[in-house]
Amino acid sequence: MDKHNLIIIILGIFLVGSLGFSFYVISGNNSSPQTEKSLAQELNTDTTALELEKTRLAQEKADLEAEKIELKKQLAAAEEKIPLLEVEKASPFDHVKESQVRVLKNKVEININNVEWWNIADTNSMDPLIDIGTTALSVKPTSEDKLQVGDVAFYHSLIAKRSIVHRIILIDNDEQGWYSTFKGDNLKKPDPEDVRFPEIEGVLIGIIY
Repeated sequence: MDKHNLIIIILGIFLVGSLGFSFYVISGNNSSPQTEKSLAQELNTDTTALELEKTRLAQEKADLEAEKIELKKQLAAAEEKIPLLEVEKASPFDHVKESQVRVLKNKVEININNVEWWNIADTNSMDPLIDIGTTALSVKPTSEDKLQVGDVAFYHSLIAKRSIVHRIILIDNDEQGWYSTFKGDNLKKPDPEDVRFPEIEGVLIGIIY
């Protein structure tokens, strides 16, 4: 075998090897139709599962919104049944200023003149504010304008012929002048008489239980 033929043989071997390697690479990179079909089915299954999950989550969200609306309705209905507790009511006038009160460890000093002490009888008309045994302190007002609706005051009843402590619910004037209407906090009806200023014996400024 001469040198020329040997070169041809070697080149042929390299050519055959290259063709075989190329065929292997091409075969390795190209999936079979069956493999492509399986991958498509898997992708289709995953997409379907995601769509179902999306639908389920959307339904859960809708259910939660509906439940939220229903709870709001129930809360509104419950609030309508609850009586209003923050209604503004006429309250006693501030007859004693903060500067007139001095609280010490062993005593309390109230710097105000003509304070009168009362011991309340067992009538229950002013429950629960004052009841039997309550110590009440009052001062006699110097003029009609020192009294206002909401004050608790002592007056001498011309009907009962005794002192009564109730709350003023009305102040007005008629042909005889100034008058007030009283009512016990624990009573349904007002007292049956117009109370004139001379009958006012004192306005409540303090309660000691």
